[in-house]
Amino acid sequence: MGSPLNLSIIAPCTGRKAWSGPSLDRAQLERFHAGRGSSSGGSGGSGGSGVTGELPRFPATELYTGLGHVLLRRGIDAFREGVGAGSEEAGRLTLHIVSAGMGVVAEREMIPPYEATFTTLQGRARLAWAQTLDIPRKIAAVVARPADLRLVLLGREYLEVAALPPITDGTPTIVLAAPSAADLVPAGALHVPLSQAHARRFHATLIALKGELVRRLLSEAALWSRADLGQLAAWRDADAFLELCEACGTGVASGARR
Repeated sequence: MGSPLNLSIIAPCTGRKAWSGPSLDRAQLERFHAGRGSSSGGSGGSGGSGVTGELPRFPATELYTGLGHVLLRRGIDAFREGVGAGSEEAGRLTLHIVSAGMGVVAEREMIPPYEATFTTLQGRARLAWAQTLDIPRKIAAVVARPADLRLVLLGREYLEVAALPPITDGTPTIVLAAPSAADLVPAGALHVPLSQAHARRFHATLIALKGELVRRLLSEAALWSRADLGQLAAWRDADAFLELCEACGTGVASGARR
């Protein structure tokens, strides 16, 4: 893998948010995005500002407070304080969030609170809303960026709207998702199917499991400094990936199998 190390993470939004006051509902979101479409601003710009009124805006990663996202943030913080701290050789990590209200947003992008989720939309309505939010095009742009490793934490409904393109650049791309989402994992990516049994194995709830797995990986500084990082079996084999997650935090991840 490259030096400095370059990680890319794609994660979903969560229903739980840091704001408990008024939020944009679906009708307001539609007007918001219609306003954005008639302006040159992004979700952090002036487009749709007449709809948001006095609503506060939050850095995207701070708006979501679901446990899985909280665990993911802990891992990201640990990575940046360890591997990603300080020097020209430091690792880089980018996080993009697939939001049912705002589309694909960068970690620090300022967005208003909203109430929306893809899990309550059915079939064509879900895909149509994803097109309104320009999600497939933006996800394709994220995947096209150079990276040494990609971690995708999307559930079935979010994988469906993301429409991940085939992975053709050889970058290890790990998709953590239920067994039922296998048909949505793109060619060239590794599907790590997760079930309730895995939640028990890692002492997590099923909804928080992905965040816990990635927290373990990102918190293991010794892992990311390995000279043979790019050759690890964990990036090619689902069982090896889970074994690596299990080893992280125990002091033996530095000996993960190739």
